[in-house]
Amino acid sequence: MTSLQEEQNTPGWQFAVASGLLGWVLDAFDFFVIVFLFDTLASHFQVEKRAIVWTISITLAMRPVGALIFGALADRFGRRKPLMLCVVYFSIVTVLSGFSPNYGFFVAMRALYGIGMGGYWGIGASFAMENAPRKLRGLLSGMMQEAIRSDIFWPRWGC
Repeated sequence: MTSLQEEQNTPGWQFAVASGLLGWVLDAFDFFVIVFLFDTLASHFQVEKRAIVWTISITLAMRPVGALIFGALADRFGRRKPLMLCVVYFSIVTVLSGFSPNYGFFVAMRALYGIGMGGYWGIGASFAMENAPRKLRGLLSGMMQEAIRSDIFWPRWGC
């Protein structure tokens, strides 16, 4: 067993950690943009504001599905490729959400987005921490965990 001083850092660990953090930022950006567009989306789809707010619940409810799917892929094929697949997946769904022709399609896209959102967190955090130096893992995982915990404290939308 090697001591912490003798431990070899994984080459490029900074890129792995940055990809974990920046991927989550990208993921959360899309998620929270919806919050700023409640009124606009409700008007566009000609539905009540609460119907758009409900899509946030659908997105969150689908996260465990994504964690199961992408987690199984990561266990089978390693973290890197499923992580890249997850980013491509939720990026495509994000683009399709922007081109939603109607409310039903928008709801479906937000549900599918939740799968990508749930898949990213587990793989991104694991990949980042597996590659980070042991002495920085606590600090870095705390930074990543704080990013996800901000989901818990929802603003009041007045709906």
